[in-house]
Parts: sequence; structure tokens; C-alpha cells
Amino acid sequence: MIGRKFVAQVVEDDPAIARLLRRILELDGFEVIVSPDGATALDQFEDETPDLVVLDIGIPKLSGLEVCRHLRENSDVPVIIVTSSGQDGDVVRGLEAGADDYLCKPFNGNVLRARVQAVLRRKRPQVKTQKDQFKWNHLVVNFDKRKVTLRGEPVHLTPIEFKLLNILVQYSGKVLTSNYLLTEVWGPDYEFESQILRTHISRLRGKIEDTGRNPKLILTEPAVGYSLNI
Repeated sequence: MIGRKFVAQVVEDDPAIARLLRRILELDGFEVIVSPDGATALDQFEDETPDLVVLDIGIPKLSGLEVCRHLRENSDVPVIIVTSSGQDGDVVRGLEAGADDYLCKPFNGNVLRARVQAVLRRKRPQVKTQKDQFKWNHLVVNFDKRKVTLRGEPVHLTPIEFKLLNILVQYSGKVLTSNYLLTEVWGPDYEFESQILRTHISRLRGKIEDTGRNPKLILTEPAVGYSLNI
């Protein structure tokens, strides 16, 4: 699957599920570290700097949501949250906390592999947009240096948020369907995962627009998709 030894961190307090996750990831070539609770997870993350985090929501000491927020403050590491089946609220909260993707229990090993491969593909360097710099009101985006500022203050975008903005800028003024954005950013297996797209668009707006609940830059085209209003 991968050319060098990647490190995956599994944050899971259920020993049986942790063993299953470890076995699947090790078979795909990962070196795996297991963290049984949130506090240990953050300590081990600092020591090991893993390439991937598979994070259960319901862990002791610090919740998975708290761990995810801590990671997102300082790292772009791909994070896949694990939730109980049918807990849509946990999925939404996890994505809002900065997770890249989610997995519901009980899960299939092949689904986990597909999601891991997808988040790692998105982490790889992408072809840069034809526009090296984008300006809108007080927002400045330098695609070449991957730097974003709003009113002169730096703004941290995750790799997914940056890629979404990149694509919207490339097609400024054109309506891009939700299916197109999902396929371009997450891959063909995500064509109908509209919840992931809505959550990341909302997070992106919250970081680069200062217009409250009335976005002026990234517009929603009901039942179609999104466009950049420039």
C-alpha cells in the first residue's frame, strides 16, 4: 500500500476493537501505536508524530472531540473518527472538530482501508491552482506558499479546507455541484457524502468570512452545490 513505514495512532479504549484496528493497519504496512485514553493519546502524539490518527469518540479522560480539537490546533494530520452506528450527531460534531472522515461501528475492514487511503491521498501535495494569489475584501490567500490571512492575521486551514478553497477559486463565478466537489476533494467513493461537504464548507466559511450567518463569498446553490461569488 505504501512505500515507507507510516505510523498510525489508534485511540481506542476497547481492547478488542483496538486489536482489530491494529491488525488491519499493520497488514497494510503501518507501524501502529495504541492509546487507551485521550490524555495518553495527546502525549503519544507529541512523542511519535504519527501520519494518521484513528480516533474513537467515546474515550475516557479526554473525549475524542477534545483530542481532535487539540490536534487541529497544531497539526494537519489526517484524523478518522470512529462513532457508534447511527449516531449522526457524533459524526457532525467530529467533523466540526476538524476530523477528515468518519467510520461507524461495526465497521468492515475494507471500508477502513478505503477511508485510510482516501485521507492519505488528500494529504499528498496537490497541483496548485493557476492563480498564485487570491484576494477578497480583507482575505488574502497565497496558494504558492499555502498561507491565508484575514485582516492581516494568519488563518489556519486544514488540507481539505485549503483544497476546497483552491477548487472554488479555480472556477470562480461558476456553480460546482456537490457531487463534483466531493469527487474532486475526497474521491469517487464519496460522491454522495453530502454531510461531509456541508460541514467542511461551514468550517471554511467560519474561518475566511466575517459576515456571520450571511456568507458573501462562498454561496450555496440550493439542491445543486456551491460557487465563489467574485
